[in-house]
Amino acid sequence: MNSAIVHRRVTYVAIICLGLMAGAVPSAQAVPLSQVHRDFGSQTFTGKCCFSWNETVSVHEPANVVPVVVTWSTDFTLNSANYIFTGLMVNGGPCQSLGGGSFQQPLQFVSTVNFDVRTFQFIVLPSQGLLPGINTFTVCGGGIFSDTETIKIESNVLEVRFAK
Repeated sequence: MNSAIVHRRVTYVAIICLGLMAGAVPSAQAVPLSQVHRDFGSQTFTGKCCFSWNETVSVHEPANVVPVVVTWSTDFTLNSANYIFTGLMVNGGPCQSLGGGSFQQPLQFVSTVNFDVRTFQFIVLPSQGLLPGINTFTVCGGGIFSDTETIKIESNVLEVRFAK
């Protein structure tokens, strides 16, 4: 075989390989979905319900949307006798309790030295704002009675998974 033909074939194969690799770069650089969010810092939130608490996870729903379970575990302190509501925003929607469970009751404490650990579990059904494609879930809440009620969120973990 002629060396010029071999050289052309090698060049074509190299161009095709480079093109395939270049096509793969944008997807590799895309921001991945975060189904688990861990925060070991400390954040203080003051205000009347309801607003975002900056803890968000996301999941990619199939064309036939299925329920998801969002679980949030946190260490927290309250500065005084505060009554705090904790909820979940689905795709930037309103802060809501989303079904039964312990999260329907507000966090209620009456001492200034309150430290506690809680786990909230939200069952999100397709009828509660889930859409095919990327869905986001953000912890939200705030004071029930006053805009001066404060909660300090310590270490926490937020995760989302498909219901089985």
